[in-house]
Amino acid sequence: MNRATWIGGVAAATLAGTGTAGAQTTVDLTVGQNAPSSAGWPMLAAQELGFFKRYGVNVVTVTLSSTAAAAQQAIVGAVDLGVVSSSQLIEAVAGGAPLKLYCNQLATAPYALVAQKSIKKYADLKGKTIVVGGVNDATRIFAELMIASGGLKPTDYDEVYAGATSDRYAALKSGSVAAAIILPPIEFKALDEGYTLLGTLPSALPVFPYTGFVGRDDLATKRPDALLAFAKGYLRGVRWLNDPANETQAIGILSASTNASIEEGRRTYAEVVTKSKCFNNDGRLDPKSLQVVLDTLTHLNVLKPPYPALESLVDNHFVAAADAQLGRS
Repeated sequence: MNRATWIGGVAAATLAGTGTAGAQTTVDLTVGQNAPSSAGWPMLAAQELGFFKRYGVNVVTVTLSSTAAAAQQAIVGAVDLGVVSSSQLIEAVAGGAPLKLYCNQLATAPYALVAQKSIKKYADLKGKTIVVGGVNDATRIFAELMIASGGLKPTDYDEVYAGATSDRYAALKSGSVAAAIILPPIEFKALDEGYTLLGTLPSALPVFPYTGFVGRDDLATKRPDALLAFAKGYLRGVRWLNDPANETQAIGILSASTNASIEEGRRTYAEVVTKSKCFNNDGRLDPKSLQVVLDTLTHLNVLKPPYPALESLVDNHFVAAADAQLGRS
C-alpha cells in the first residue's frame, strides 16, 4: 500500500471517529515556534477556538529563540514539529538532517526593515549595525536582499542576531542597532513611534515560500494520527482567519497574544491576511516553489552543491487528507 492510500485510510478512520468530541481519543503533539506574532495567527486562532481539541489533538507549544532552534529541536525529536524557514529546511537536509515539511505556514513573508528616525534610506545604513534573526536565518537573507536594492553589500554594514521579532524590536528601541527586520503588528507599533520604514520584503522579493511545520521524516509512519489531527485543526484555523466575517474576533486574538493595540491588529489583518494572503487554505507547498529559495541560497553563497531533491523536502499527504476531510465535514 502506498503512502497516499494508507493516509487516506487513516483519514477515513479518523472521520468515522469524530462525530462527537467525546467519541475520540486525544493525542498529544508538541510544536516548537518563536514567540507569538502574526506569523502564528492561525495557530493562535486554532488554540483559542478549540479547533485542535475538536479533531482530537492536544497541541503543546514550546517557545524557542529562533526557527533555527526549532529545526534543531525537531531533528533530535525534542519537539514533534518545529516552525522552520524554507531556507533552513534546505540547508538542514543538505547537511543530512532527516526532516520534512508537513504543512505550510507562511506562503509569503510580510517582513519590513524598520530603522532609527535619522535613517531615511537603505544607503544610510553604510557603516551601521542591523539586527536579523541569525547567521543562517532567513531574515538575514531577506535583509541583505532588501538592502542590496539600495546599493549596499553585506560588507558595508554589520549584523547582530536576535531570534524573535520582539527581540529585534527591543534592540531597535534600545538604540543599539540602526535597523531591524520585523513582522506586523510590531512593525506598525514602531512606525507609530516614528521609526522609519525603509522597505518591505514583498517589494523586493514578491514570491518566497517562507515557513512551515517541519518534523523528522519518520514522523509520518510513527505518528500519522497526530499529524492528520494537527493538519485538520490548523487548516480550520487558517480558513477561519481568512474569512472576513471573523476579522474583529481575529484581531482580538492577535492583540491579546502579542500586546498589540486593536488598531495595530486591524492594520496587520489588512496587510497580512487581506492584501498579502500569507496563509493558504489547503496547507500545501509545491516543492517546485522552493527553487527560488535554493537559487537565493546559492546566489548568496550560503549553499553549494550537491543540493537535496526538492521533492524530498515536502510531504503533502496529511494536509491533502485533512483538506478532503474538512470538505466533507
